[in-house]
Amino acid sequence: MIPCKVRGHAPGLDRSWLLAEHQALTSRDALRWLQGQAGRLADRLDPDPETTWWAPRFTLHPVADTEPDAPAELREWRDDFAASEEAMSALAAGDPVQITTRDDTAYYTLTAVPPNFRVPPWVARLASPGEAS
Repeated sequence: MIPCKVRGHAPGLDRSWLLAEHQALTSRDALRWLQGQAGRLADRLDPDPETTWWAPRFTLHPVADTEPDAPAELREWRDDFAASEEAMSALAAGDPVQITTRDDTAYYTLTAVPPNFRVPPWVARLASPGEAS
């Protein structure tokens, strides 16, 4: 089983929120789930105003071009064949896959970590999004 998760992180807070999780049977299943979640999260962050029945008319507005566009980055990753092949190779080799993007309010991280992956002992901890490396 390959544990897969989608988390949201608020900048400046030392915590994150689990938005979705899945236990994938194969590398392909893990990748498909991550791609599906990338599209799903993008659609929730950036709904189509023409088909969004729950938002009153004229309440959704475009984000300034100077702001990070997490939904666009998620959709781009989901639809990138080369990125899919790279992620599939990493998972098949037993390496984790992580996609992190952000907007002006939060970081969003999608991960799949094969069960046989071990953090090298010289790595004290993985840096959180927004921390200096």
